[in-house]
Amino acid sequence: MNKWTNENFKLKNFISKLEIPNNELYGVEYVELKNSLDFNKFPKSGGCYWIWTNEPIKHFFHKNKNPNNFDGGEIIYNGITQDINGRIKKHLSNKDIQDGYSAISIDLYLGPPPPSHFKKAMVSEKNRKQKIAFIKDNKNNFLSIETKENLEHINLSDVEKKFVENSTYNIICFRNGINIFDEKHETNKFRVYFLTEIEPIYYEFIEKEWRKNGLPRLCTYKSGRC
Repeated sequence: MNKWTNENFKLKNFISKLEIPNNELYGVEYVELKNSLDFNKFPKSGGCYWIWTNEPIKHFFHKNKNPNNFDGGEIIYNGITQDINGRIKKHLSNKDIQDGYSAISIDLYLGPPPPSHFKKAMVSEKNRKQKIAFIKDNKNNFLSIETKENLEHINLSDVEKKFVENSTYNIICFRNGINIFDEKHETNKFRVYFLTEIEPIYYEFIEKEWRKNGLPRLCTYKSGRC
């Protein structure tokens, strides 16, 4: 065994003893967002985070297993960042519907298809190579959303339903981020679990290993970018 193989062995042995949070994030600090001041409770430092809600989200951005539900809701998204405070605001307190900064995709963008960094809610068959949302049929099979009929199976507000009904666009996008205090979301609970004050190499490891429980439905990558 040469020197570097030995060093690699020591690293693997060390990693095998590291703990990560369980599926239900027992012991991980969280904030349940009840008013806009609660966003100030998130640190402006790096770490990993998980977004939990009891809102019925019905679409997916992948075909992998999802984490198990708990407390009457589910983790719909998780990620890593150098600024937890800023990232969570982009996800859950974003009032700029034209924001080009990629964030959680739940609400529709009510206009013509915007430029990149907006995930697709529906594309026509000829554009199906683009990254697109899925729903599940009554046999639990994944269906890409290529028609208005399929798009209407996701959780839409009355305003969004009217937009879909009247739209002539072949591509309909999600906006980047939501405002959880909008009428569509305000009756639901949103929590953000987070770990901070740890080294980037550790929170990157936590993200990757925790996703072995399942990949949250609104993530698009098994590791790294969301």
